Amino acid sequence: AEVDALMDELSPAAMARPWLVTHGRQDEVLPFGVTEAQMEILKEMGLPIDFRGYDKTHTIDADLMDIRTFMVETLGVGEAG
Repeated sequence: AEVDALMDELSPAAMARPWLVTHGRQDEVLPFGVTEAQMEILKEMGLPIDFRGYDKTHTIDADLMDIRTFMVETLGVGEAG
């Protein structure tokens, strides 16, 4: 399966680093349910994903502060807002 191939290609560093994935529940480009199911599969396979759904379309407006906080806390980039 595609997921198995992806997991085989991931480096140990990619498996160890936390991942933030955000998605709009009203996304007209990428269906929320499809992405949610894919994230669950990857999480079950051990990828440390923090998946967050927002009441929004295909934008990043509603989740900008979460993305910023994640980058500051995880990567040490910038300052918390």
